[in-house]
Amino acid sequence: MTTCEVEGVALLLFDQRGEKLFCVRELLGNVTTGKVVGSFSVPCETIRSGETREKALERLIIEEVDSSGSLELEKASFMGSVPLSEGAAVAHVYVTRLIEGADYFFGMHAGVEIEPIGFLSREELLSNCRAGMQEILSLYSILQEHAL
Repeated sequence: MTTCEVEGVALLLFDQRGEKLFCVRELLGNVTTGKVVGSFSVPCETIRSGETREKALERLIIEEVDSSGSLELEKASFMGSVPLSEGAAVAHVYVTRLIEGADYFFGMHAGVEIEPIGFLSREELLSNCRAGMQEILSLYSILQEHAL
């Protein structure tokens, strides 16, 4: 564990073309993690005590993305970690792409903690995003620039 209060995982799930991100709208707020009711986010989940990042990512996919198990996703790659809420939390960021699946899907937390809003462009996500999303997307952009 790091020295922050809360650790979590965040998932950048791109559509089949790799252009748009699967996004959710927050239905519950959380000051420590920067969640604001009504704001847009990529799927994020807090890591439970004793849980590995990988297990938390598996749980995130079931709870916030696809509870049916019907989506085919590329194996998620770890991108890096981003401090949130002035260091009170850290998001360990993973990236993947949809290979095959329905146009609309939802996890177990749909309607409770989050509302799936589908695939949005980076600009659409940033237009109403929760705290930390800019930092997460900046990390992705920096890594993409260095990969070229």
